[in-house]
Amino acid sequence: MTGRLLAALALLVSGLVLGLVVGPAAPAAACSCVRLGADQYAQRADFAFVGTPTKERSTDDERVYRFTVETVHLGDVRRTQDVVTELAPGDAVDSCEQRLPLEEKVLAMGTVDDEGRLSFGRCQWPAWGLDDPFTDRLVKALPTGSEPLAGKDLVEIEATRREDLRWVGLAVGVIGLVTLGWVAVRGWRARSRRTPG
Repeated sequence: MTGRLLAALALLVSGLVLGLVVGPAAPAAACSCVRLGADQYAQRADFAFVGTPTKERSTDDERVYRFTVETVHLGDVRRTQDVVTELAPGDAVDSCEQRLPLEEKVLAMGTVDDEGRLSFGRCQWPAWGLDDPFTDRLVKALPTGSEPLAGKDLVEIEATRREDLRWVGLAVGVIGLVTLGWVAVRGWRARSRRTPG
C-alpha cells in the first residue's frame, strides 16, 4: 500500500515539474486595432512629445524605451523620459506592436497607465517619423510645443523573468523527487528487514 502511495506521489510531482518546465500555453493574440484620425489620437493622448529613443529594455511582459525629449506638446514629460509598451502575452505575435527605431527622431504619443507611467497602449501607434505626412496632421491637432521638464523620469523593470522561475521550479521538483525516492527506499529497506525471508 505504501509503495503505491509513493508511486502516485512521484507521478504527481513529476507532472507538476513537467508543467513548470513546459508552462501553460499562451493565448493567441491578434491585432484588431484600427488606425484613427489625427484629431482622435490627439484627444485620446495623455502625452505627446518629439524626441529620440536612445535605449530599449524588455521583460516578458513589457518593453521600455528611453527618450531624449526635445519638444513637449502634451503632458508632464522630462528631458530624459522612459515610456513603457505592453507586449503580447507569451510567445504570441502581436501585429499591432510597433518597434521604434533607435536614434531616430519621432513624435511619440500615449497614455498614463495604472502605475502612473507614460505608456504606449497595444492598440496605439506610439510614434511617427517626422517625415511621415500624418505627423504634420498630428502636430496641428496638438497644443503648441514647449520645453520638456528638467530631470529624468525612469522606469525600473522587473529583472526576474518567467524563464528563470521555471528553472527554479525544475530544481525544486528534482530535489523533491530525489527526496521522495530516498524516503521510499528507506521505507522499503526497513520493511524488508522486518519481513522474515
